[in-house]
Amino acid sequence: MLPHKLLTTIAVAALATGAVAGCATTTTSTHPAAASQQNPLTQLVSDVTGSLQKAASSTGTVTSVDLSMTGTSGGVRITGTGAIAFQPLKADLNVVAGTTGTTTVRIVDSVIYVKLPAAQQSRMMGKTWLKLSAASSSLFGSASRQLQDVNPVDQVKTLLASGSAVAVGQETINGVPTVHYRATTSVDTALKQVDPKLRDLVKSAYDKAGVKEITTEIWIDAQYRPHRAHVLAGTLTDLTVDYRDFNKPVTVSAPPANDTLDLSHALPGLGA
Repeated sequence: MLPHKLLTTIAVAALATGAVAGCATTTTSTHPAAASQQNPLTQLVSDVTGSLQKAASSTGTVTSVDLSMTGTSGGVRITGTGAIAFQPLKADLNVVAGTTGTTTVRIVDSVIYVKLPAAQQSRMMGKTWLKLSAASSSLFGSASRQLQDVNPVDQVKTLLASGSAVAVGQETINGVPTVHYRATTSVDTALKQVDPKLRDLVKSAYDKAGVKEITTEIWIDAQYRPHRAHVLAGTLTDLTVDYRDFNKPVTVSAPPANDTLDLSHALPGLGA
């Protein structure tokens, strides 16, 4: 039987990219002011709620995105890069957590494939990849929902949920002029945005780390597209995700079948 550590690694790989969305929070309006025709970002600064509502209503305009992330989660250094398409869901992500090496996560045709670091492959029956399908396990639903939440426009909706965001100012992110928003919320409020199946696990992690509040920041351009998101949860999480190359085609290939171990067969009862 595969060790429990393999499942933990899958969770880290899938949830690390969804951490910003899962822990996000807040927004309301600041002082209104007249928009300047010379600077299209002025309206985003002067009308926080209205601007974020426009950003949230433009979900359909972001069909795919490249991303990179860096920071810490649970005291572990995390970096990652990849691309995600949202309709239908496809993903190709590479995540490095601590010193364990690179974990690759691919989603294609309603199947999640995970390639673990070489040091963790010794008990995989000679295979390189793990397979987790929607048909064989409810874990697929949780992981795919977390990855859907990485859609940067959907994160704006989460910001709108609590109603206390402010515009920090105008900043350039990766060469793109943006407006920087920030909001702080309680853990209880943030937990309402987490997948119910994962809520107890996330709450336990917050409680153990003594996290009382969560600060979320997001940077939005004049087309109402987020280019950066950052979440800070005490000493537990300090993670930044950058978004680039919106709406480019995402091509993901399944690994060779003869080099893949079906996790639902290796762990009977996983679907329950």
